[in-house]
Amino acid sequence: MGVVNITQVLATPLAPGLTLSRRLEFRDSTLGSGGFGEVYPVLSLDGRAPAEPLVVKFLHPDANGLHKRCFGTVQEIQRRLERQNEQFHQCGKSLLELYPALLAAPQLSFEGRKGNEQVMGYCTRDLAAAGMSNFGRLLEDSNRLGQLQDMPIPAKIAMAAQLVDALSFLYSTVGYIH
Repeated sequence: MGVVNITQVLATPLAPGLTLSRRLEFRDSTLGSGGFGEVYPVLSLDGRAPAEPLVVKFLHPDANGLHKRCFGTVQEIQRRLERQNEQFHQCGKSLLELYPALLAAPQLSFEGRKGNEQVMGYCTRDLAAAGMSNFGRLLEDSNRLGQLQDMPIPAKIAMAAQLVDALSFLYSTVGYIH
């Protein structure tokens, strides 16, 4: 089990009750990695198992400061989503009701110490645990690809529309995609 002692955190209140102030524990085995960092399953936030499965992404530090810019971008999108969510709440709606594709948005961003190492990262929902699929892997699995191909056209259109709506919202309302 890995542990991060938190020194700074920003929470996006899209998932009520999801908080972190002192300690993040994660499973040592990676779920994946990419150019920006590794992803691990979250075990607990401040000693409590999260209500929904989460993953944590630790950003790779680099000499050019790309990880710091990435961290700043994550926090900025969190702030913008929070402002939009507050506006929707005044109308009795929530951001996730209107744009379910935003389930993947960062919920918590943090700085802390993992042993002697200073780390930056963020937590988001574990979409695989929620039953969602990596599209690239879906295309490689003939059984799952067949299930997608067998879906009724209206269901496929609904999935595409949710994604397009979320991207349009991020671009036009939040001003995030550039």
